[in-house]
Formats: sequence, structure tokens, C-alpha cells
Amino acid sequence: MTDYKSMFEQALRTLAAIDDALGIGDDGCGDPDQTLTAIEELKAIQKMEPPQLRKIHPLDFPIEVFLADLTTRPANIIRAELAGFASYAGTGTFDIEPPFTVRHLCMFSRSEMRKWPNFGRKCLNEVEETLRARGLQLWENHDERSLRLLREHKEYFK
Repeated sequence: MTDYKSMFEQALRTLAAIDDALGIGDDGCGDPDQTLTAIEELKAIQKMEPPQLRKIHPLDFPIEVFLADLTTRPANIIRAELAGFASYAGTGTFDIEPPFTVRHLCMFSRSEMRKWPNFGRKCLNEVEETLRARGLQLWENHDERSLRLLREHKEYFK
């Protein structure tokens, strides 16, 4: 009995939605053709598929999305270092264009990040754990290669 009752309630809700869409009052006096058209439109709306979302590679996420997963201290230090890194280098052009991604963070090595002011072992471990959770890691065996490549070949990291 509850199945019939729930089916009846659903039919009433559908009819009420059709009446609202057509602007018909409670008197039930509406054009039958208009009602059939409204039913077809409702069916078409239900058949519409949601838009397909494009998958983003973990390196291409905005840096702010990554920093939201960190505590305040490492997030603020990374923001400050990347902002300083993107400043004008006396040449009148940016070293990196300001919309930063996780790719820009991954080009630094452990030893380079340890040299940042107030960025200690705990901050570094937290950053590495967050990167590892996303399947990423910092650059190993660094030897100043990333900064040199970045300054000479700006398209390398895009």
C-alpha cells in the first residue's frame, strides 16, 4: 500500500511542477496541448547529461588549492617565497608568470627549501607528505638546475 501511496504523491508533485511551469492555477483548466508540451520539456530536461569535467593533472592544480591542505606556517612561507621569486628581476619581465601551480613548487629541492627563512624540518616534512599524498615529490639531486632552466628557458616549466 505504501508503494501506491508514494507513487500517487510523486504523480501529484509532478503535476504541481507542470502546473507551476505553465502558470496554471489550482483550477486545473489548462490547454491539453500546452500540458503535453510541458511534459515533453520535463522529459528532455531529465535526459540531459551533466557536463563532463576535465581531469586536471596534479602538477597543474593552482598553488592555492595545495596550500589549503597545509597548516598556516608553511603555506605563508611558500606564498612569500613564490611571490618573491615572481618579482621583477631587473629585466622588466617576470621569472614566472604569477598564476602559480604545484609544478612551480615541485621544482625546488629539499636543500633549497631548507634555506628559506623559518622553513624548518617539520614544515618540509608536511609539504613532502602532502605532495606524496598526491603522487608527487620534490626535485632530488638539485644542483641549481631548475632555477637556471627557468630563467633561460621560460617555456620549460609550462
